Amino acid sequence: MPSAADFVRRNPHIAPARYPAEQSGQKGLPCAKGLAAALGDIVVIQDADLEWDPADYTRLLAPYADPAVSVVFGSRLLGDQARCIYYHYYLGGRMLSAWTNLLFGSHVTDEPTGMKSFRRSALDGIALHADGFDFDPELVARLLQAGHTIHEIPVRYQPRTFKQGKKVRPRDGLRALWVLLRIRLEGKERRP
Repeated sequence: MPSAADFVRRNPHIAPARYPAEQSGQKGLPCAKGLAAALGDIVVIQDADLEWDPADYTRLLAPYADPAVSVVFGSRLLGDQARCIYYHYYLGGRMLSAWTNLLFGSHVTDEPTGMKSFRRSALDGIALHADGFDFDPELVARLLQAGHTIHEIPVRYQPRTFKQGKKVRPRDGLRALWVLLRIRLEGKERRP
């Protein structure tokens, strides 16, 4: 799989925001900084480890031809590309997706995906506070609370091992379950 730097060189129209998690120690803070700096109409957030293939961006962005589409996620579970290394992570992802669907009446197949996109306007008025791996469930919950439908497309996925640097742990999944429930019970929180 090509590196992120290779992808950017081949696609000069894409302006990546780089905020390494190693500097902040968390995932949410770099994402929040990137969102604040984003200038385009459509924002893509992808985990930097390239488990998801940036070549899928064309398919990820295609649904936006319909002006009613405001959120599109890449799903590892759609199509014939589904792969997993750690079965308990697969089950955890399925549980997070089912929990999300139960709490918010959605139909997502891959809530913890590392490839998310949305119209920049979808975040108008949405307050995001998480600075760790809880950023992802907070973003999903806030988008669903705001009335957005999450559309999904199949994407390629090449999972990493812990030896290769996989950082998410089972405690992050438990925290995600709590964040989704807490936000559902709190109701809508709007940015001032």
